[in-house]
Amino acid sequence: MVRLVILFYALVKSAALLGQGAPASFDPILQHQFRVDIVKLLEISALEVDLDKITSQKKANRAYKSLLSNLDSLVADKNPSAKKLLSAYQDAAAVVHFYGVNGHLSRAEERRIQARDWLADYAERYRAKSKSDGKKDIARYYQLIAQYGRSEGRGTAVTQLIDLKKSLANNKAVIGNIDLMVGYSLILVKATASQGLDYLKRAPSSSVYGRIAHRLTVAMSEAGLNNDGDAVNPPNQKYQKSLSYVVNVSKGAPKGIQILVTNTAFFIWSALNGGLDGKPPFDYDSFKGVIPVDVFRESQAVKAIRSGQYKQGLAIYRDMSDAYQKDSRGVLLDRRIWQIEKTLYQKTRDSQQMRMAFRSIWKRHSKAKKGERKAFFEEVMKDYKDIIGKLLAQAASNVQFAESAIEETKFFLKFLSSRRESYPFRQRLALVYRRSNMFDKAVAAYLDLAKDSPNKNYLLAIEAQSQIAKWPEDPPWQGVAPGDRKARLKLLSLFEQILKSNKQKPWTALAHIGLLHRSVGQVKSAENLWWKYLQKDVEKNRHTSEAAGMLFNDYFQSKRWVNLIELTFLSMKRKVPMTNGGKGVNFQQPFASALFNQGQIDLSQKKYNRSTKYLTDFVRLFKSDPRVPQAYHALGLAYKNLGKLAPALSSFKTLVDKYPSYPKRKFVMLEGGKWAALNKKTMEYAFFFYGKYLREYPNEQDIPQIRRNLAELYMSRKLYGWATRLYKEQSLAAGVPPAWQLDAAIKYLETEEKFGQPKDAVFGANRILQLAKHDSEAAGKAFGFLAKYASSRNDVKAMQALEPKLLAAAPKSVSAREALGMMKFKLAQIFTKPIENNQANAFIKDPEASVKAYYDLFLKEKTHYEAVCRIGITQSCAPAQLKLVGLAQATMLAINDVEIASTLGETRVNAFKVFKQLHLSKLEESAKAYAQLSLKLAREGTTSAIWKTEIIKSLGNKTSFGVAH
Repeated sequence: MVRLVILFYALVKSAALLGQGAPASFDPILQHQFRVDIVKLLEISALEVDLDKITSQKKANRAYKSLLSNLDSLVADKNPSAKKLLSAYQDAAAVVHFYGVNGHLSRAEERRIQARDWLADYAERYRAKSKSDGKKDIARYYQLIAQYGRSEGRGTAVTQLIDLKKSLANNKAVIGNIDLMVGYSLILVKATASQGLDYLKRAPSSSVYGRIAHRLTVAMSEAGLNNDGDAVNPPNQKYQKSLSYVVNVSKGAPKGIQILVTNTAFFIWSALNGGLDGKPPFDYDSFKGVIPVDVFRESQAVKAIRSGQYKQGLAIYRDMSDAYQKDSRGVLLDRRIWQIEKTLYQKTRDSQQMRMAFRSIWKRHSKAKKGERKAFFEEVMKDYKDIIGKLLAQAASNVQFAESAIEETKFFLKFLSSRRESYPFRQRLALVYRRSNMFDKAVAAYLDLAKDSPNKNYLLAIEAQSQIAKWPEDPPWQGVAPGDRKARLKLLSLFEQILKSNKQKPWTALAHIGLLHRSVGQVKSAENLWWKYLQKDVEKNRHTSEAAGMLFNDYFQSKRWVNLIELTFLSMKRKVPMTNGGKGVNFQQPFASALFNQGQIDLSQKKYNRSTKYLTDFVRLFKSDPRVPQAYHALGLAYKNLGKLAPALSSFKTLVDKYPSYPKRKFVMLEGGKWAALNKKTMEYAFFFYGKYLREYPNEQDIPQIRRNLAELYMSRKLYGWATRLYKEQSLAAGVPPAWQLDAAIKYLETEEKFGQPKDAVFGANRILQLAKHDSEAAGKAFGFLAKYASSRNDVKAMQALEPKLLAAAPKSVSAREALGMMKFKLAQIFTKPIENNQANAFIKDPEASVKAYYDLFLKEKTHYEAVCRIGITQSCAPAQLKLVGLAQATMLAINDVEIASTLGETRVNAFKVFKQLHLSKLEESAKAYAQLSLKLAREGTTSAIWKTEIIKSLGNKTSFGVAH
């Protein structure tokens, strides 16, 4: 065995010497010592006698765990049954056999050795327990096989097996396996080698594994070696044929058997060859994951690498690696592959080859969560990141390398697990695009980066897109050269995106967005944007001023007065100057025009509120503008339509007062007067407008109407003096229609009579009589007033002079008739003398004559009052009748006081009394008739309320109008 170990290290050193000067890191990875495994093959073969084989790893694991769990019970049970022991050793034999055949499995050797110990123990205990000699012998056989394997064929087990042959002579399989073991034991020693070969030749046919072991034993004999690798005989080249044969046979065997066979075959060949250099005398290419074969392959790979043949060595490692991916050796081999790939890439810069290697490793190890695989994958990722990083750095400084760097980076990005991990590579890739003038790709790359970190990357995307769109870095307020519309639309969307994500809303971005809108024909969008943000609290810089200035010019050119007005007010409020090319915009006149024009437009469109606002601002801010009078006119109209009469009239008054040359001033006066007349609260304005019109435009055709209107307004406000002045003026003015003159004279008369001085009213009456026909109602009123005036003064002469005129007018004029009645009543009062008895009866010599005298006086005096009603029923008729009642009663009292002396005799006295009574009765009848007519007329309402009350009070309850005797 010592020789074997020395031989192995000699082989490794030999392989290392082949590549002196090569990197020391390319040492073999797989650690394995070639050895002779014929004993294991013999053990496996021997265990197949009467064995219920295990056919799968799952069953083997279950059987092993069952043996392990029953171990304590079998130990504790000092007297287990034979049946139980039989089952236990048979199960142990099956487990030893399975793990021997499948020695490549994890923990196979460990479990095989453990189960072999159990086999030896349980078989011995069963043999002691069993009563059957045959079964005892078989148990003894298994016990000795276990001992044989445990001693690696060196103990006394073979000797004891020879003794057992007699009792098991009928079991050919047992005999065959015993003979193989005996032959193998003899052949290993030089002195008995020939005897051992004879023994092998006579051995009955055994299992396939026995035959393999047989042929390997022959090969060893032919090679002249013992199982320590020592030469016991000169080698015979026939061993090569034997090895080739047995290796070929093992290709169809389980992997564990392949390992045992190739392990032995490489031991024999390398011992005679002096190492692993050269080609073995057997075919090993078809073996996959067979460690002895792969140890040899790796030696070839290391040799190739150290001699600079990287691709050859790489191909070998790749071929080996697939078979070891289920254990740690797969990671080691892949690490070696990656190491070679990196070295090869450094020499060839073959990125295609590197990609293939990386993709292969990514598929195998990217899902590893822990352990060596994860660590290795992280190493690979780090290496590849370094490679990509260097490529990008190189491309960023020299565009000649851009294409390959871009291609490699795009490939690598597909394998990164997160956007966060890929961010720095995508960022550097975008830089390469930009420096290589691949601006469209740079834009796409920066937009992708902006999903993770928006602010800076949107700016970089904008910078790249600006190159495509031929758009300057600074907002081009003075104009920009033509550019591709689609490119500019995309640039616009980028600016809008950065604006959306920035709470501060920088005006540089707003300027670019607006100007881009304009450059692609979307002027309205630019205007809406700038106006929206100018209304907010904005930073005061040249961009805000230029935007405001450009908006101002747009609004003015397109006559959008509302926009211009609001913009100008906003500019003044926010103290943002409007500029054009850095120079201030002269906004005064355009602003004035906007206020004036929009005020007029709003008035015509019935938008009165806004109209008043703009026009008010216009007259306030631009007092010297020649359009101010027109603005005041429109302002008045707008206020009027809003129902705001006072400010409307105030506007008109200002216009009339301050702008005498305004063409429509007369119209404004008339309109203002008409409006003002509608409301008592604004009447003063009417006085102003109409009064001023009368004074300043006395020759206008509508002066009579204005004079009339104003007089009526004065009357409504009880300004009678002002009204009569206008009535008098109207009645005398030239050019006034006669009917209007007459009307004015009548109103003058009526107003002065009622509210003024009667003496002043005389003018009105006289003017009426000058203007009206004397039989007209108007003349009647005049006569009536004159009659009343004369009556009030008791001017009998005047009344008498008026009487014929009144008589003439009375038939057609109620007023004349009433005046005549009133005047006759007054004359009756003047001319009717009272009737009373002033005579002393003692001196009356002729009482009948006295009675008759009083009665005749009554008849005379009553004519004055009777004349009142003779002209017709007037308000004075009923009072006249009342006066007649009084006159009749006064006469009756006077007559009643007339007495006759009784001394004149009874006949004389009685005759007088009859005479007296006849006159009293006539007077009573007259009084009664007067009273009835007076009551009738009073109750019919033909007299004044005062007289009506008096008449009813005096006469209403009277039934008798005579006098008490």
